[in-house]
Amino acid sequence: MPRALPQPEKSFVLTRLLLVVCMVAAGFFGWFTLKDWWASRLASKSDPVPLRQAIAIEPHNAENYDLLGRYLLFVGQDPTSAAKAFRQAISLNRFSSTYLLDLAQASYSLGNQGENLATLRKAIAVDPKTSDVAWNAGNFFLLQGDVSEAFRQFAVVLRNDAGLVDPVLSLCWRTVPRVSAIERILPPSTDVHLAFVRLLLTQGELAPAHDAWARLIALHQEFDYRKAMFYVNGLIDARDVAGAQDAWGQLISQSPELARYPVSGNLVVNWNFAEDVLNGGFDWRYSPINMFRWIRTRATPYRRG
Repeated sequence: MPRALPQPEKSFVLTRLLLVVCMVAAGFFGWFTLKDWWASRLASKSDPVPLRQAIAIEPHNAENYDLLGRYLLFVGQDPTSAAKAFRQAISLNRFSSTYLLDLAQASYSLGNQGENLATLRKAIAVDPKTSDVAWNAGNFFLLQGDVSEAFRQFAVVLRNDAGLVDPVLSLCWRTVPRVSAIERILPPSTDVHLAFVRLLLTQGELAPAHDAWARLIALHQEFDYRKAMFYVNGLIDARDVAGAQDAWGQLISQSPELARYPVSGNLVVNWNFAEDVLNGGFDWRYSPINMFRWIRTRATPYRRG
């Protein structure tokens, strides 16, 4: 019959066993941590050799395949190899719209329209409301002549990304210079509508700007009149006084703050300076004067000829 270990000796054995288990676990953890760190360091280098080494260390890391594909596509000008790397990345993570868009780019470069369209639609399905996906997809559809689908994607961008409003509107107007076509994709946002009016006014499109302004007013939403002062100023600069007066009246009707500005019998706005000077519209305007230049001019002595 085996002899039972004394209690102190038994505790010592268990302690050593637990220590060995902890050391083994720490070793495994340290190895995997070191491996991840080394692979990340290799992947951070913009060169195919360390990228392939990172893939060899971490063959199940989809990001490394995507990074390699981008290098091959944009630097190596090898869309065939790039597409292969992107497909591998997608096989490891099929829910990444970034990898799908990268494959769409490579497919487009190869002239593979079928794969390009299929991949684009998968990317949209993965991230249907992400502005970056919609912006890239819209540009791809536009390149292929599918204006309707491109505009649907641009509508997503206009609803979700204020930073891309101006480039989207500019691109759409260059593609289809009709107010009615652009208005269909505009969200009910006064800021986006004002951006469209500004674009048209900047390009000297007074009649389309008038139509876009009318649609803005038809929203029946209050907005800061200061954001719209550029339109009244632009019409005055274009000598469309009647149009400027109409726009000014519309601003007054929708802005209680602007409605406080008194108008005299001869239509002088803020004639008694009871309100802040707007420096725009039909209110008082002022311009900075170079006082130093004025003083020098006044101080120049008269010289007889």
